[in-house]
Amino acid sequence: MTMAAPSAYLYLGPENGEKDAAVSRIRNALAGAHPALDEYLFIASKDDESIHGLSEALTNSGLFSDYSFILLRIASEAKVSTLQPVLDWLKEPTPDVTIVLTSDETRVSATLQKLVPKQNQQTFYEMFENRKPQWIQDFFRSRRMGISRGATDLILTLVDNSTDELKEACARLADYLSQDSSAKHSSVTEEDVEAYLSFSQGVTAFSVFEHVARGNLNGALLTIHSYMDAEPNKLPQLLAAMSWQMRRLLSLSENLSQGMNEDEAMQSVVTYGKPVPIRNLKDKGLNKEAVRRYSPEDIKTILVSLADWDRDIRSWPGDMHRTICDAYAYRIIIRKGKKTGLPRFASLRTVARSSY
Repeated sequence: MTMAAPSAYLYLGPENGEKDAAVSRIRNALAGAHPALDEYLFIASKDDESIHGLSEALTNSGLFSDYSFILLRIASEAKVSTLQPVLDWLKEPTPDVTIVLTSDETRVSATLQKLVPKQNQQTFYEMFENRKPQWIQDFFRSRRMGISRGATDLILTLVDNSTDELKEACARLADYLSQDSSAKHSSVTEEDVEAYLSFSQGVTAFSVFEHVARGNLNGALLTIHSYMDAEPNKLPQLLAAMSWQMRRLLSLSENLSQGMNEDEAMQSVVTYGKPVPIRNLKDKGLNKEAVRRYSPEDIKTILVSLADWDRDIRSWPGDMHRTICDAYAYRIIIRKGKKTGLPRFASLRTVARSSY
């Protein structure tokens, strides 16, 4: 007699948003078919005790349910021996259990993969860059909102790659706008995104740009330090947003140098090949100040500095980040992006580099 294939699924890969959605579809279908469904979550790590109780769950020994749904998240450091109860069950499955195994890795034990039906295996990679704008537009369309290209680009600049991060950010923005009694938001604009960031985070990349535009080094340092205290692991997002703003400033500066009047130049701003007109009054004022302070060549040099800054943040340990940020803020605001010897203030005395 041939044994039935186990009701088991193996979902791998770093794209947690789509992966979690696939898990939810299975769970919801089972909950609809089995109102008293038993649900279990286990996380397999290098400690064999991390999945204590899994063997009992796999036998569906509950007194009040005829079916069990088990979600087992497999950490990268999990040993094959830790998964032995699952391997044993997959060889002799019971008919009243469904198990979904997930991992952020793209490969797991060959023994495990061999036991899960091939048609139930899927690897979820990060969403391709060219799919993300359409994903954002579809999300806001589902909320009965449009979204401008500039706002879409700004969200993509500020948010991490994974779909779950993107979904969370878009949901929070949509909720914020739906509660804003000052206006009805039929289409999300860059100004809406900036207003939400100011409301939700207090200190943002836009706060830093304000000090850069005005040449205020002390204000920039205080703002960057506050951001690091609040978001210690998100400096790359801060730098990406600053780079986006400097590219927008470069476009404005080049428009003015080509003879456009101020209003025309601001309406014709382009970033990454897409129109991102400057409309907000405060934004207009800051960009006016910045374009008087920095020439097109200065801005190009600052963009190189921002790329260097991002590289060093990713390369050096966290306890050096504040010193690195101080040095690059000085290089951008005082030296207008040009490399220099280290400025003489206390937080930089320990740095043994001259590339700043």
